[in-house]
Amino acid sequence: MYIQKLKLIQFKNHEKSEFDFCNGLNCFYGKNGVGKTNVLDGLHYICNGKSYFGRTDSNNIQFETDFAIIEAELESDEGPTSVSVGFQTNGKKGLKKNGAVVKRLADYVGYLPGVMITPGDISMLTGHSDERRKFMDKAIGFTDKTYLLALIKHNKLLESRNELLKQFFIHQNRDLLALESIDVQLIPLVDQIHKSRQKFIEDILEPLNVVYNAIVNKEESLSLTYESTLNDLNAAANLKMSLNQDLMAQRTTVGIHKDDIGVSINKVSVKKFGSQGQIKSATITMHLAAYLYMKSKLNRKPLLLLDDVFEKIDDLRSARLLKLISGADFGQIFITDTSESRMKSKLEAVTSEKKFFNIESN
Repeated sequence: MYIQKLKLIQFKNHEKSEFDFCNGLNCFYGKNGVGKTNVLDGLHYICNGKSYFGRTDSNNIQFETDFAIIEAELESDEGPTSVSVGFQTNGKKGLKKNGAVVKRLADYVGYLPGVMITPGDISMLTGHSDERRKFMDKAIGFTDKTYLLALIKHNKLLESRNELLKQFFIHQNRDLLALESIDVQLIPLVDQIHKSRQKFIEDILEPLNVVYNAIVNKEESLSLTYESTLNDLNAAANLKMSLNQDLMAQRTTVGIHKDDIGVSINKVSVKKFGSQGQIKSATITMHLAAYLYMKSKLNRKPLLLLDDVFEKIDDLRSARLLKLISGADFGQIFITDTSESRMKSKLEAVTSEKKFFNIESN
C-alpha cells in the first residue's frame, strides 16, 4: 500500500498544495519555515487522523479560514482507495474512507500505518515516561484494535477514579463501594494492557538489534527493559496495596499509566549517561524497530516519514541508515532536508525510485 497523491487545503501554511508521489523515496527540500515538515504532518494525519505534534486540530487551520482538509489517494491490494481528514475551527472533525464517514478514530487508525521521526524525538529518551508509553501504545495500537479500545476505556475509567479520589478529599467522605465499582472494570483492562506491552517489548528486541547493528556497525549493543509495577503484582493486588496512598494523594499512584521503558547501551542508561550521538541513534533505532514490528504484525509496509534526518546523525551513520531503509524491508519513504545538494548527494548511491520536491515553489 502506498500514497499516490496528497492534497493539503488550508492546512498550516499550505493554502492548496498537491503532490504526486512515487512508491520509493519522496524527498522535500527548501529553507526552514516553508512547509516541509507540514507535508509530513499532513501524511501523519492520513495515517493517524491527528497531528504528530499533538496540537489542537483548529491550530493547524490557516489564519482567516475556518476549515482544513487533507486528502490522499492510495494504491492498495483492494485497488484505488481515498481517505481524508477534515476539521473546522469550531472543533468538528470528519474522517472518511472512499467517501464513507468513519465515526470513530479507533476505527480509522491502523488502515495505513506510519512511523514519523523528527528532531524533537530525542525527548522520548531524555524526557518523561509519558513519551515512552506513547511509543508503545502507538506501535501496539496500529496492530491490535482490541488493545487500542482497551486503552481508551482504561483512560476514561482512570480519569473517573482520580476524580472520585479528589471528591473523597473535598467532601471528607469516602464511598469505597463507588471506588470498587470502578476498580472491577479497571482491573481486567490493566492486566490486558500490561500483558500486551510486555509482549511488545519481547517482540521488538530482535528488530531493535538488527537496526542498531546496521546503523552503528556493531560498535555497541542497545537493549530495552519494560518497567512496571505489574511485573511483580497483578492489577488487583496493586490497587489493594496502594489504596491508602491513593486516598492521601487524591489520585491513582500505581498502574500501567506509570509504566516506563528502560533504554540502555552496553547496559548503561542512555537517559542518564548517553551522549547526544547515542541518544539520536537510539531514538531512530526504536522508531525503525517499531516500523519492522508493525510490518511483521500487519504483513504490509507502513509509511516512513523522516524529518531533517541528515541533521540528526553524522555522515557515516546517515549513510548506513539510508542503506538500511532503501532495502526490501521498507516501503514508501518521505524525507525532508534544508539542502537540495546535500539531499541529492546522500541519496546518489540509493538505487530505489526517487522523486524530489522543492517546497519553496508550493
